[in-house]
Amino acid sequence: MPENLFKTFDERWTLTFISPFEMAVANFGYTGIGDQVTCNFCKKIFLDWQPGDNPIREHVRLSQKCPFVMYAMKLIKGRLLTFNDWSVEFLNPYGMVIAGYFYTGIQDRVKCLLCMAEFGNWQQHDFPFDKHASQSPQCPYVIEHRNYFIMTAPSRPSIELKNIYDQLHFEGIVIFLRPVFHEKMIEFDKRLISFIRCLIPLQHDINTLCEAGFFYSGNGYSDTMTCFHCNYTHSDWNENQEPWVVHAKWSKYCSYLLLKKGKSFSNMVHAVKRDIIISNQLELFKLIAAKRNTFIIGNNMKIQSTKKNLNRIRITKLSSNKIQEHHFQKLDPDILPDSMLCKICCKQEIQVAVIPCGHTITCIECSISFIRCAVCRGLSFKFMRIYLCKDIKRYKYLKLIPSNSKMSPNNTTDPMLCKVCYKEKMTTVFLPCRHVYSCGKCAEQIDKCPICRADVFSLIKLYF
Repeated sequence: MPENLFKTFDERWTLTFISPFEMAVANFGYTGIGDQVTCNFCKKIFLDWQPGDNPIREHVRLSQKCPFVMYAMKLIKGRLLTFNDWSVEFLNPYGMVIAGYFYTGIQDRVKCLLCMAEFGNWQQHDFPFDKHASQSPQCPYVIEHRNYFIMTAPSRPSIELKNIYDQLHFEGIVIFLRPVFHEKMIEFDKRLISFIRCLIPLQHDINTLCEAGFFYSGNGYSDTMTCFHCNYTHSDWNENQEPWVVHAKWSKYCSYLLLKKGKSFSNMVHAVKRDIIISNQLELFKLIAAKRNTFIIGNNMKIQSTKKNLNRIRITKLSSNKIQEHHFQKLDPDILPDSMLCKICCKQEIQVAVIPCGHTITCIECSISFIRCAVCRGLSFKFMRIYLCKDIKRYKYLKLIPSNSKMSPNNTTDPMLCKVCYKEKMTTVFLPCRHVYSCGKCAEQIDKCPICRADVFSLIKLYF
């Protein structure tokens, strides 16, 4: 974001639904008149902004030949920023961007900036690039990238496996990472510092606001705040509004929200009927059971069913409540053993598995800071939130034992060891609860999660 453009927004900028940060990212500077902004490349003036407008998309729509627009739309990151409110759950924004599209903001319609063809009415089993190549075969983007997509076509999942993969995403087990709108604000401390610019008293504790993903984006005299990830901007807060609830109510697809609070929290805020949730989960696990012991994508992400009899699959409201209750528990990272801390920042616990490689070494904030897995360097735009088994009382006790004591920690007290055999490392995540408790061999013998007592229907192997 050009800092000089951001500084053009002063107390005369009164819009609360579009922040100065968002305008500056779209290369707009404030003229000082009403809601008029201008681009220093194409020199056009943009005004009459409405709630829901996306500055970058408006820039593309009204000034397609602008040098800034043409450069931004050539970049994956630039096109990704147009998808911040994309609502087609079975097609992830990254896949659409790789196929050459940017989002128009209208229904499910996307465009290619090179051939200017428009595509919409997407169906469950559509492949974005195939549609591009079929309807616009002479598009320069299609011609340039055709060989790449021909080479990768054999690795595409079958329709049955795609159904499983799409359902894993729909249930919030696998989360497609949407574009991070304000990368400089990913770190909690950076969001905290942003509130120095606020010159008025606020209704909420700023630590709570920062934890919910917000940073201060106002002009100093308003209480305007923006989520660093999804760019949702909120103002006119009152003391009865809980930041996470506000975030989920108005931006339920935010990847940060889903990773931190889970799809279950979003469902609760939007009062989704529990019967519908349970029905969808049953459909997912029956699909997995029918394709037992299969690789969902690539050669690493193996998912297997623990239920040999499909008729045994049951999900109750009680088990769903237990999972949700345990997920909302929060522990102080200072009491966690080093082996359970993020290998990047060493501040937060390990919370995220990268899909499809399965590498599990990072916290949420570090995970979304990189576009490639820190271990294998594979592209990382799909994640699964996981919950490690933590015996806090045991860890506190072991820390009190002198290192030269006969009772001092040894190989059998490694906190990452399987909690059943204490021989192998914990390497398996239970579904649907996503607790990590045991090694792969012991996991196959477990019907109920020992942590939350929810039924275990499927297993996925992880790599720590």
